[in-house]
Amino acid sequence: MQQSREKLKSDIVEFVDQYVNDNDVVVGVLRYGSHIPHVYQKTCLERGRKPRNIQLVLSHMLTFFPPEFFPDRDFLILDDTVYEGVVMGEKLSQIRGLGASPNRVRSAVLVAHELSEFEVECPKPLVRLPDAEYIAWKEELAFVVRQDIRPTERDHPLYYFRGENLELGQLLSIIENYGKLHPVGSDWNAPVFRASLTIDSSILWDVAELDGIELDKIAKIRLYWQSVESGYQMTLAPIVFAAVEIPRFVEKSSQRLATLLGLPDTFFASMYESRPPEMIFYFVSRCIAALLLHRFLLQIGPRLQMSDRSLTMIAPEVVDGHVNYIFPAEYVQFYRVVTDQITKILASTAQTSMLPLGDAWKLPECSLIEREPGRLLPDVYRILEFMTRQGDPAVWDGKRWLPRKTVNGVSFQEIVGHFGDVCFVSAALDELLDCGLIRARDYQRNRTSGTYMVREFLSGGEYKALQVSRIADTWRFEAPAVNPTLREAEALDLWGSD
Repeated sequence: MQQSREKLKSDIVEFVDQYVNDNDVVVGVLRYGSHIPHVYQKTCLERGRKPRNIQLVLSHMLTFFPPEFFPDRDFLILDDTVYEGVVMGEKLSQIRGLGASPNRVRSAVLVAHELSEFEVECPKPLVRLPDAEYIAWKEELAFVVRQDIRPTERDHPLYYFRGENLELGQLLSIIENYGKLHPVGSDWNAPVFRASLTIDSSILWDVAELDGIELDKIAKIRLYWQSVESGYQMTLAPIVFAAVEIPRFVEKSSQRLATLLGLPDTFFASMYESRPPEMIFYFVSRCIAALLLHRFLLQIGPRLQMSDRSLTMIAPEVVDGHVNYIFPAEYVQFYRVVTDQITKILASTAQTSMLPLGDAWKLPECSLIEREPGRLLPDVYRILEFMTRQGDPAVWDGKRWLPRKTVNGVSFQEIVGHFGDVCFVSAALDELLDCGLIRARDYQRNRTSGTYMVREFLSGGEYKALQVSRIADTWRFEAPAVNPTLREAEALDLWGSD
């Protein structure tokens, strides 16, 4: 297995060296395309050679750039694989529609499914693999990506930290006082420990009072921890679940939210005049998430900075190395304001042992969902069954199963409304996102009062669609009555004692 991973990394290095030009703006397609440059860089450094500089744009931000960004640039749309080519086709059409010169846009993937008819412009003959080998290749890449301190899902801003004299167990014992903590697809021996802290969103009470914003009951902070020679490195990704009625928000509340974060009063209003609604929703939800991170660090800061411990923020450029991200000007402004505040918070908490928010911090209200007798599948798969009720994610075309091109998503609020337990839903979504069985998107829903946007979850696309369909069908199957002792023995054999 290790040999195949090393071969995969060698293929990535060879591919990038040969087909990514120095002047290319690489558009990394989420979910794995944006990780290819980082795998390339890390592999080069591991093997004692200097990697090339790569200019990278995250694919979900293409519409955030002004029209003048696109002419006179060479773009390479980069993904790890092409199955049917739905996503790649959408990104190619999108970037050309935004003003990029058609003859200066190429697409590139490392592997294609053997039945794929999508024509990739990259001159390298594609490696075409049948179902089993295709899936095995994807799983090997997933393993390599999980060795990184960046989450697989890259559509949330990341905040990097470095510290000393603090063990992982000590950190977890501190932060579990502020929410419901659960590991995500990881174990204590993994190179990168991944976990998520589900937090009661009442700490954002002032945001919840703003016109045009609806906050769900919980928020979360995803954590990625890695031991390094001089201590530890940690990545935090704060996430909120919000719905935004954009015209109402811009008119009534945009200045207030900008002030809370320290942005110019016109930050959102200026976007509303010329930018798409998904860009406004992105910055509204990510600004709220940044406020959550500020308040969380105010709480844990004094405990992390005790005695000879230390915690400092690392600039993304230091972590990213030879991968040079290109962000729209609004993102650069937003991130600078957020990180300036974090730096001040860490400096102030180093001088005090006070917890400034005191009793205002509440724990999320978790309740146990009722287990169904006779089920051997883990409960997290119940969400897949719920999400696919409106339409099967895979369809039979007479020859093979194909992912359905149009799939409806469900919001966090809708999922919680069905299951009741916010902690179960939060943890299950993290697990399903981590293994690619579901994906998330910022989605526009129309209301009579104006543009209304939410965060939606939908079944995993491309090759995962059939897997989701089969799991959902299995959960819907009515299990017959069985001997409870036999059922328990079978469950232990399949899933272990956990």
